[in-house]
Amino acid sequence: MRLHDHYDYHVRESPGSEVAFFADKSMDYEQAGRLVNRIADTLIASGFSTSDRVAFLSKNYVEAALFFFGASKASAVPRPLKRVLRDPSWEGHGRRAAGS
Repeated sequence: MRLHDHYDYHVRESPGSEVAFFADKSMDYEQAGRLVNRIADTLIASGFSTSDRVAFLSKNYVEAALFFFGASKASAVPRPLKRVLRDPSWEGHGRRAAGS
């Protein structure tokens, strides 16, 4: 079983159920499923394939957790980077690919 298989099951079986919330933002399985698919599609379109590692820099938001499922769908291996160790020149880098 792949990481995203369990998640896809819940998207199909209970799309309106709340899957995540953070501060004043919440997301149901259907909304999160669309984001996971968009992440996977973006990675595949960018040329990532089986076992490729993809680094990402993010704060601890819901979207950061969903990135793991999107990477799994693209057969890529997510590698989160620590924000405290980032180089200031990284700020804003890669936003276009993520759809921001």
